[in-house]
Amino acid sequence: MLSYYKKNQKGSAIFSVLILLAVVSSLVSLIINSNQQNNYYSQRYEINSKLMMQIHSVEDFAIDVLRTDYMENPQITHLNENWNTPINNFSIGPYSVFANITDLDSKLNINNLVIKERTENLNVVNLIHLQSFINLFDKLDIDRNKIYSIIDWIDKDTERYTSSGAEDIFYLQKNPAYRAANNYIQHLDELLLVKGFDQQTLSKLEPYIAALPSDSFININTTGETVMRAIHNIIGPTYLELLEEKIQENPFINMNEFEAFLKNELKLNEVITNQIISITSTTSKNFLLNAKVVYRDSYITFTTSISLKKDNETFEKYNRIIKKLGTI
Repeated sequence: MLSYYKKNQKGSAIFSVLILLAVVSSLVSLIINSNQQNNYYSQRYEINSKLMMQIHSVEDFAIDVLRTDYMENPQITHLNENWNTPINNFSIGPYSVFANITDLDSKLNINNLVIKERTENLNVVNLIHLQSFINLFDKLDIDRNKIYSIIDWIDKDTERYTSSGAEDIFYLQKNPAYRAANNYIQHLDELLLVKGFDQQTLSKLEPYIAALPSDSFININTTGETVMRAIHNIIGPTYLELLEEKIQENPFINMNEFEAFLKNELKLNEVITNQIISITSTTSKNFLLNAKVVYRDSYITFTTSISLKKDNETFEKYNRIIKKLGTI
């Protein structure tokens, strides 16, 4: 009996030791895994911090390029300048930079639909810009009635501009409910909140429109075929070819030269000429930096808006958007 008790006690002790060893082993494993995980997150944090720091360098470089081009000739912005030269795999120490600058003034500004000088009780639609948007929507086979929803979204009143538009009464019925912004659009993605717009429509429009401070102008030297034809419906294939040949050979150096070309070369009358020059320019003030910075096996992509300040002497950056932060 005593022998059995001693054997059983000895077996229990061995079993207890085995359990204790298993617990200790698990704890050691957890500690090791925890330390490894902490080291991983520490390394990721360090790498991400270094990538974020390089964003400022890339932005400052883009501003320097734009400033240099502008100082050389402030009356003209064209596609043969340094800002339009993409940067592909440029090495800065352990970093690789990819970047390009887009001229946002080569596009139709959606905020120009409602003029800036407006009172609390009166919102004035810019009819010349409205016609340009109608031309663009028709060329892209997009229902032009969607434009009137944009106008209602931007303007301050609660009355629909046309029966095709939409004000608070429409948006408050959605789930979740919201109101019209009654303010200028800050980013094109905001259009997804506007009646009639979806991602497919936005994707068709994005290459040709921008959301800029109102009263911007379309740079005739940098705009593409689609926007150029949208500026005025009189610009058909023949006029387009003449304009493109002139710009490719020698971009317009100022608005006086452009006005003379419209009158003397294209033979446009005074009314049409004035309509075109009222919304165009030969220089640009708004740009978009698209960039990617690579460090080791990690990268960050981002966009930053850059604009010429009102003093016409310095450029400023704003509205940075981090697109993606990941590993290769």
